[in-house]
Amino acid sequence: MTVDTAHTVLSDEMDAAGAYVGMTRGRTANVLHVVAVDEQDAREQFIDAFARDSADRGLDEARKQVERDMHGIIAGNAATVAAEVDQLIHDAAKADRQTAVWDDAASQFARLREQHAAELHQLEQAVETTQATAQQLHAQVIAPLRAEAQTDGAEIAALRERATQAQQEARSAGRFSRRRAERDTQTATSKWEQARDRATQRWGSAPWGAGEVESWAERVSQQRAGQDPQVRDASKASTVAKIELNTAHKRHPLEAQGLARRVFRNDPAAQFLTAESGERRAAQNTERWRGRATDLRAEAVELRQLPTDQAAERVQAKHQPQLSTRHAKSSSHANAPNDSASKTPIAHQPSTSQAHRAARVLDCKNPYFQGRCNVLCRSDI
Repeated sequence: MTVDTAHTVLSDEMDAAGAYVGMTRGRTANVLHVVAVDEQDAREQFIDAFARDSADRGLDEARKQVERDMHGIIAGNAATVAAEVDQLIHDAAKADRQTAVWDDAASQFARLREQHAAELHQLEQAVETTQATAQQLHAQVIAPLRAEAQTDGAEIAALRERATQAQQEARSAGRFSRRRAERDTQTATSKWEQARDRATQRWGSAPWGAGEVESWAERVSQQRAGQDPQVRDASKASTVAKIELNTAHKRHPLEAQGLARRVFRNDPAAQFLTAESGERRAAQNTERWRGRATDLRAEAVELRQLPTDQAAERVQAKHQPQLSTRHAKSSSHANAPNDSASKTPIAHQPSTSQAHRAARVLDCKNPYFQGRCNVLCRSDI
């Protein structure tokens, strides 16, 4: 068809008739695209194209053409394998970077776990030390207090018993000895009451009888020991240490969850991870990416060691499912109804880079690359 500007891509398959038609279809301009090393190479390709024709040149020429095609296939296979090896090395490098990322994450969890363990150990030691100090001070203070309280309680109990005995003697005394018995009763009762008042003033209470002395002495000595400034300060320090330990037990899971959210991003399971489980999971990812890098490099080594045609077949078999899927998607998009199909088509003017890709498509002798170029490049032309 006649167009305003004609673009012709020169290739080894084009003969004189094809070049002539392509160079005479433009009304205002006719452009010939030649992929060449320099102008001299382009000129030689142009001359060779006009020297070719589509006529049958015989068996000898056909044999030479087959040899040229086979050379192109072998070269294409080598390029295919080289490209695959480069991609494998590139993917292995990416896997190495992911390995480093997850290894660093595992190190962060390990440092947090060690930090938590050290902090808990320190706080537990502080609790044990302050508690032991408080118990020691309490024991030192309460020992003399208990002894004094027992002495005072025993004295009060003895005086009460003496006052009770005097009252009994006064009730049973005769007429002439009753006055003296009453004086003895009054004296014994006064001594008991005075001792009881002294104990109440010092200890806050007093025992009633001998059976209450032991429990009373223990109770009042505990109360007085708790009021001692040193014992009170030691007890307060022990309480503070226990509070700090409980606070650390509650804070550590929150810190581990915060690190897990930063490392594992939006993973809902991150809120249930501890420093230990987060380290274990990051280490598993590290090993998985390290294994992937090893496998990719091993695959690259195997491709280098295989013959070129076998390596190319292996690469083609590896990528064929992906290419088939991609081609099916392209076909589905092409067959989809389009409202703009009824509109007047607009002539597409390919750029120089597109023309170069077209030249590679037309000049490609390798069936694998032809199929791949048809999918990847031809739709862009």
